[in-house]
Amino acid sequence: MRFKHRSILTILVTIASLAFFAFLAPSAKAADLFKDGCDLYARKDYQRAARYFIVVIRRNKTYWPAYYQLANTYLALDEYDLAKKYYEECIERLPDFKTAKSCKQALDHIAVLQKTPGAQIDEPKEDHALVAAQKRKDEQKEEAKKQYEKELESSEKRKSDILQEAMKQAAAIRAEAQQRIQDIHDNGNYWVRNPDTGEIGVGIPKTVYEDITKDAEERAKRVIDQAEARAKGIQPPREPDWDSYKVHPSSVARKNTRHH
Repeated sequence: MRFKHRSILTILVTIASLAFFAFLAPSAKAADLFKDGCDLYARKDYQRAARYFIVVIRRNKTYWPAYYQLANTYLALDEYDLAKKYYEECIERLPDFKTAKSCKQALDHIAVLQKTPGAQIDEPKEDHALVAAQKRKDEQKEEAKKQYEKELESSEKRKSDILQEAMKQAAAIRAEAQQRIQDIHDNGNYWVRNPDTGEIGVGIPKTVYEDITKDAEERAKRVIDQAEARAKGIQPPREPDWDSYKVHPSSVARKNTRHH
């Protein structure tokens, strides 16, 4: 969509104000929503930006920066009546002097545009400094994400290797016990009675069988418990603060910037 009918002064004030307003939101959750709305506005995703600002207003009807940014968003969408409504509501909530002045200038400009349909002014230039800064941040975020996922996979693999090795050792302990039982049964000097037939022959007494099995199970359990404790001690990597990779307009250095 062409970005029409906006004064250069309004554009400059809007861009300069985005990040400053983001830190005035009344709660952490509202601040996050407002910042996300400003990010969408900077990317010219005006429809989604408007929805974010509306949610902020619903949660705090006295928060004038949201009214101001919503008005700017509707102006960018050529929704003059809505833009006018929210500029006026922003003024009613007593913003700072610079914002109040920008609102009044925007209202005057809207009045002219509504009297002369089709009027246009120069289309504003894209904020190349902001776009370039966000691109660099996105590249850094992607690298950080790859590194985080690599470290997370490595920590999970270490845990898995420890537990798998413990399971192998536990299985070997049990197999060794079964072999001992079989050797005693086949070659031992114990005479036992077959409970089914009553016949007496070489075998392994029940108590010996149970002692060997119990000892094997206790040893296997110790091996597994120790492995689980070691695996639990492996801490996953700390997840990066992804919000730190968002660029706000006021943090971008620009050449020959004039302050009004």
